[in-house]
Amino acid sequence: MSNQALVFVDSDRTGTGRSYARAARNLGLRPILLTGQPVPPGERGCYDQIASLPALDREAVAGWCRSFVGRGGNVAGIMTGEDRALCTAAHVARAAGLAHADPEAVARCRNKADARAYLSAAGVPVPGWALCRTQSDVARAADRLGPRVVVKPVDGSGSVGVRLATDPYEAQEVAAPLLAAAAVPGSTRLPGVLVEGYITGPELSVELWNGRAITAVRKHLGPEPFFVETGHDVPGPLSSVDIAWVCQAAEEAAAALGMRWGPVHVELRLAADVPRVIEVNARIAGGHIPRLVHLATGVDLVALHVAQSAGLPTATPRYEQVRGAAIRFLTLDRPVRVLSAPDHHTSTDRRVVEIATTLVPNAEYHPHGDHTDRVGHVITVAEDADEAAAVAEEEIKRLAYAHDLTDL
Repeated sequence: MSNQALVFVDSDRTGTGRSYARAARNLGLRPILLTGQPVPPGERGCYDQIASLPALDREAVAGWCRSFVGRGGNVAGIMTGEDRALCTAAHVARAAGLAHADPEAVARCRNKADARAYLSAAGVPVPGWALCRTQSDVARAADRLGPRVVVKPVDGSGSVGVRLATDPYEAQEVAAPLLAAAAVPGSTRLPGVLVEGYITGPELSVELWNGRAITAVRKHLGPEPFFVETGHDVPGPLSSVDIAWVCQAAEEAAAALGMRWGPVHVELRLAADVPRVIEVNARIAGGHIPRLVHLATGVDLVALHVAQSAGLPTATPRYEQVRGAAIRFLTLDRPVRVLSAPDHHTSTDRRVVEIATTLVPNAEYHPHGDHTDRVGHVITVAEDADEAAAVAEEEIKRLAYAHDLTDL
């Protein structure tokens, strides 16, 4: 067995995390996970080795890598798909002389307030915004940017802690737990909250590789005041002119933040046909978007990221939209108990690529207004995105009906 290892720092232990480990094995690399978090039994087999350590501690990660090399191993690369570990992985990889994204650029993306400041200075259209450190700041910002505003943590992902507020008082109510959490001694959260003017219009993302747009993705959201993503369509239903404009805005945003290496996930909204950048994430997208991109375009962002992180040459992806792909999530909007659930889920429709759910009988589920409310999904592929989306919508209804739920 090769002793060439690809080290994952607290990497995403969802579908994308498993895909990363498989891609490493396909290249003859040993996937090794460094994490301080519990690893579910079903995920442990993805890695050749799992080491328990504080994965956000750069010295701990670097020390483990040095020890591994001292035992005769070879670290080919250090990477992550986990948002909070991005800076750690980039810094340790740079110090070790391995392939890496610019740590300072990664930090700018992680800090949503810093990112907004850089984007605004570069002339990239963004919503009106304010960094608030007190409840008085929040009230003033909501009054200036409202009537409706979005309140969110300065860092984080997965829509955790993100809510729409309809007036300054509600904005303060949403901000209170976020400000308190960031003020706890020893907290890793960045101080303050971000308050931004609410923009109506279609929400999209653009997936970039080494600073160049691969494709645009249409996002579907659950009911307000939350921003739970309930589905994605690839490609997004835009005219060629709009796609070009949206992709250009995403590329300019990534360039303004210095993110020209590896995958970048840019979220935007079209307001009066003007793409406004909501967030720039210095990582691969979540929500199975990389899989949809692969199905629709043939571009495997996971494989590219693994290869480039391991210092292997990667060809510039040639964009070619060959078909459409979609995902719809089974989400919970109320507390429920699962009375019964089928052992497995299948479909006779060949356009259905995957059906999965995490619901189990006799378990209770409580929604939180973030990505954890997604308890299942359907992935489809078809001649175009509209067809794939229609099939996914029907199949997700079947998946919901297959479960017997009762309100708590």
